[in-house]
Amino acid sequence: MSKKKAVLVFPDGVGIRNYLYSDVFKNANAELIVLHDFDDETMKIIAKSTLIKQFYRIPKYQESFTERFLRELISLSRLKYNAEKLDNPSILYNWNKHHKSFSKKAFYYLIEQASFFVKNYNQIFHLEKFYQSSLRKSNFYKQIDSLFSDLDPDWLFCAHQRALQCAPIFAVAEDRNIVSNTVIFSWDNLPKARMALKANRYLVWSNFMKEEIGLYYPEIPLEKVLVTGTPQFEFYKDPKNIIDKVEFYE
Repeated sequence: MSKKKAVLVFPDGVGIRNYLYSDVFKNANAELIVLHDFDDETMKIIAKSTLIKQFYRIPKYQESFTERFLRELISLSRLKYNAEKLDNPSILYNWNKHHKSFSKKAFYYLIEQASFFVKNYNQIFHLEKFYQSSLRKSNFYKQIDSLFSDLDPDWLFCAHQRALQCAPIFAVAEDRNIVSNTVIFSWDNLPKARMALKANRYLVWSNFMKEEIGLYYPEIPLEKVLVTGTPQFEFYKDPKNIIDKVEFYE
């Protein structure tokens, strides 16, 4: 039986540090393939520091007006819904009202006006469906679909739940029945209403974060949420990373 293939998506350098430079995938019983958005020199350094041999550049992603409009409308509608649901207006502080250019001010004014027509959670859920549908109409989706046709992966992992260019990648995975996993990047991300990815599994730091997913995203079954901890603090406990105090001062 051939070894399973896992595509690891790293839209930023923090994900590389947390998951490739830690021990998370070092003993993985799978063929690992990295999908990244870095320059060639950076990837040479990363390749030297890991045992992974296959690296593919994420194609250039240009978010369409429709995708952006739906994404931002969903975000504001979720913030408003949750602020009312929890009687916590401070949740709305996560919405940025300060934009410099006229075009951005006009765009976000349209978003704010449209949000007044979103009255309940069912409407938010339908907006999510429209967003997912719009992701599948882009040339970027077709490029990823072609790449996955060649790679034929069994498993998909992304180190950040709000990476915009990864949303169409996860849409391809869903359509190809590839098991998808995303990490909730930080303890404070869930109330911000910036969940771009629709995944089979969501990896969180703690039971509290698992409860938050149920609170802020009730459409996600809690059996899809796994409490795994986070590797990003393990480096501080590893003796090989500790510099002798005298040497450090020198």
